[in-house]
Amino acid sequence: MPIQNHYFKFRNPFDFSPHQYDIGRPFLSNRKLEDNFFLLKVYKLEAIEYKHFYHYQLDFYVKAKHGKEEAFFNHVYDAVINRIRHFKRQDPFSSKYASGLEQTRKLESFLAFLKTIDQWHTVEPLESVIGEKDKLIEELK
Repeated sequence: MPIQNHYFKFRNPFDFSPHQYDIGRPFLSNRKLEDNFFLLKVYKLEAIEYKHFYHYQLDFYVKAKHGKEEAFFNHVYDAVINRIRHFKRQDPFSSKYASGLEQTRKLESFLAFLKTIDQWHTVEPLESVIGEKDKLIEELK
């Protein structure tokens, strides 16, 4: 049986006062769908909460699963990018399109946050970052 790598901290079953950044349902949550629960939480958060939420879940992953920060970042980034792609592929005439637009906006906002903490140049290639820095240096001269 393959080892499952749980990235996120779920709320405990029947815990009606969970930590605000725990994910999942009050009763039972299918942990195989952890990415979905993570993204559902992102949809509910304000942009100013992204940093605290991300670091809360990162701390869980690093401490409880002995994981590496880069692996966590890459997993979150992939989940966000894949969901954005899913929403952008929807038929613009379907009934789910409007809610998908709102969720896409939230995910793009979260992606902008991820870009600010990306030490591994996952979101933007290193060449792009260097070019941007060179441009800033030229403007400051």
